[in-house]
Amino acid sequence: MSVRNANITLYHREYNPEQGQDVWTRTPYTGVSWYGGREVTTGTGGDTAADGYTVRIFTNEAVTVQPGDIVVQGIVSDEITSASQLTQKYPESWRVTLVRDNRRGGLAHWRIGGE
Repeated sequence: MSVRNANITLYHREYNPEQGQDVWTRTPYTGVSWYGGREVTTGTGGDTAADGYTVRIFTNEAVTVQPGDIVVQGIVSDEITSASQLTQKYPESWRVTLVRDNRRGGLAHWRIGGE
């Protein structure tokens, strides 16, 4: 059983051709599993450090998320026009790079990873 240790706000980006710009939709999720932070990877050129995060959203419902979206730890209400407005304001925010639909099986959830 995964620990439900956080609340998040997911900002989903879609291009609106009528407006000629990206539009960000904000969705809060409570009771998610959040883990991650600074990760060190050893390679042929030495150690490299990067932030790596994983969130699991426990639901049987569809979640609108794709790479490039932004996750913020906590419930926030900012209206934004760019990702940098969030990543500069909230230290525990990151860009989505991986989305997995794991709604089959005993513990239905969406796994979202990023840095």
